Amino acid sequence: MSGTGELFLTGAHFSPLNNAASVNPDPVRDRKLLLHRRQIAHLTGSVERQGYTLVPLSIYWKKGHPKTQDRAGKR
Repeated sequence: MSGTGELFLTGAHFSPLNNAASVNPDPVRDRKLLLHRRQIAHLTGSVERQGYTLVPLSIYWKKGHPKTQDRAGKR
């Protein structure tokens, strides 16, 4: 979580599409997660207070937007 109350997915590799564009972005750059304020508070509360780590279980597409299924787990 950044200081501005935003969540980012770090260390994930997204392969660029072969025919999408001539510019190839960095496939392992940090990705901003689009969440509501209440969802961010719920996820960060368990991570900060109880010492959990947030782990993305799956990443999929729904109506043109990437979605993640996340779980909090003990280190």
